Amino acid sequence: MKLRTTTILLACEIFPPDIGGPATYAHDFMEWAQERHPRVQALAFGNTLTVTNMRTISREGNAVWRLLRYFIALLRLSRNTEVIYAMGPLTSGLLSVIAGKLFGARVVIRVPGDRAWETAVMHGSSESFEEFQTKWHRGMVGIKERVQCWALTHAHGVIAQSEMWRGVLIDWGVTPKKIHVIPNPHVYPLITHHDPFDQPTNILAVGRLVPWKRFDDLIHAFSSICSDIPDSKLIIVGAGPEKHFLEHIKEQQTCKHRILIESVTDKYKLMQYWAQASILVLPSSYEGFSNTILESWSAGVPVVASDTAGNRELIREGENGFLFPLHDIQALSHALLRVMKDPILRARIIRNAQSQLVNFDKDIVFNRVYNMLFNNAL
Repeated sequence: MKLRTTTILLACEIFPPDIGGPATYAHDFMEWAQERHPRVQALAFGNTLTVTNMRTISREGNAVWRLLRYFIALLRLSRNTEVIYAMGPLTSGLLSVIAGKLFGARVVIRVPGDRAWETAVMHGSSESFEEFQTKWHRGMVGIKERVQCWALTHAHGVIAQSEMWRGVLIDWGVTPKKIHVIPNPHVYPLITHHDPFDQPTNILAVGRLVPWKRFDDLIHAFSSICSDIPDSKLIIVGAGPEKHFLEHIKEQQTCKHRILIESVTDKYKLMQYWAQASILVLPSSYEGFSNTILESWSAGVPVVASDTAGNRELIREGENGFLFPLHDIQALSHALLRVMKDPILRARIIRNAQSQLVNFDKDIVFNRVYNMLFNNAL
């Protein structure tokens, strides 16, 4: 029997210094796994080597050439690998399944989102995430739908972030016994812990600047109450294609000088914004599992979030956070005022939220992932 020289190959599409939940997750799992086993490697698009045993594929050149170079590198690394852990069902998932079939490696795919739906939204589709799942589509969106489904149904195992995603994957045709619901871990204990009885000032939002994050709703909600909280600011931290649109919306507001849209990729700079935050707002129309909620709880910052499936799995209304109906700007405004004007309520919410963090301990979560990679009982 041929000796496998690599225990785990982490097949990524993005990796720090790229921003986003999938990049952060890949980095954190890579570091955790390397502490326990030296035979762990990673492959990702990018130009910066941020961990040892990592191979990067430059993003220069056209897309076909990039994919070909990535696939060739993946094949070489997979030849002597026991398990390939793909960070998504599209590029990394598809190519990992093919490599796994060629070289007999076990393939597990983590599902951070629906790239087909995201593509449709970026091209102007108004379908909600739920509506999108009810039918097949044409063109490039349809191709991505079918590629994701093929890769997931041919993988040895699939990791879903939430029960909501488990249901989606079953609808995609994935065998239920292949699916394991493992949430994202709480990794970085943020250094700031707020006194809930301090006068609240800053409302913070963190995430990619894309349409489904609905930061435009937040800007409108803040503008409607800014006269009631005269010392406050709205700080939106993120990067993405919606930046110019959001800047345009901001410029139309009477309180535009109190709205900041910042592109920050450095986590230490981001922590400075957390230190200034009084409330974290998550107005998005879709969340599979929000790492930002866990970060907010850790920082002692209460959360106000849209009442969507992914958020409901973490937040219990009035106990460890607040939910408002999606796209309801007036309800969001009222929730913000309620939290900002009631220090006793803030203290209770923060206390209850921080007690939940133990359920997302890094070692517990990543041990479950590790066991699943090697087909052990969870």
